[in-house]
Amino acid sequence: MCVISKFNTQSIKNKNNEVLIDIYHIILDNDKILDLYHNEDLRFFLKTPQILNKLSKEVSGIILKISSWDYPFLKHDYIMSKKINHINFVKHYCYFEYEDNIISYLTNNNYDNNDNNEYSSNIITPYYIPINKFNFLEINKNYFNNYIKQIILALYHIYFNCNIKFNTININNIYIDDRNKNKYIKYIINNNTYIINSNYIIKIDSFATSEIITFLSNNDYKNFYNNIEKILAELNSNLLLDDIIEIIHDFNNDSENIVHPLKSLNIILSKL
Repeated sequence: MCVISKFNTQSIKNKNNEVLIDIYHIILDNDKILDLYHNEDLRFFLKTPQILNKLSKEVSGIILKISSWDYPFLKHDYIMSKKINHINFVKHYCYFEYEDNIISYLTNNNYDNNDNNEYSSNIITPYYIPINKFNFLEINKNYFNNYIKQIILALYHIYFNCNIKFNTININNIYIDDRNKNKYIKYIINNNTYIINSNYIIKIDSFATSEIITFLSNNDYKNFYNNIEKILAELNSNLLLDDIIEIIHDFNNDSENIVHPLKSLNIILSKL
């Protein structure tokens, strides 16, 4: 048995404006998980008891990313995700390649869909609630600000502590992990420590077009500010984020005198 639904895809397209990565939410029963685990046609599938145990416990399902193995995005995505050890970033379970239609195999159907050609590269990752499907009207402003702080601090962490930038990121790359109890999330940025206490954990998954940066330039700072501004604009609800969006825009507006992001972090957080 397999229950499958398609997510909005990451904004990765080729020169013909064709989407290069498809993302699905899939719920698998134990028989299909065992079949997946023992399938010898899945190249590079990580066959360990730990993987089998993790997949079997995913009662809410998994996320499956699919792309042609002619493109390097998913292999890069998997490798980069393994470099980051922070609760705000998704850590993938495994990467594998398949010479047939992976959706047809999982559903046991002749799945005729041009989005899912043969010769695919694939990533299996835990399922989290997409932030663009989360009902923010049911929570108060303090909780909403908590999520925004997590996004901002997580992006600062990966940028200044890990020297990794996301070339493509939007709210389709951000999820929420609903925990049963509160979790203390710690960030150390520029020798300053920030602590957030929350049972809703932001999860970012945007490694497919990420890259390691060895030298931070003004263009990199603009890219960094642009990413934050874009995400906040997409999440803006009832004009709650207008002030902070305007501040970030002003920091980034003068291409010759961009405010260094480390100098602006506390100012940005003080508006939440």
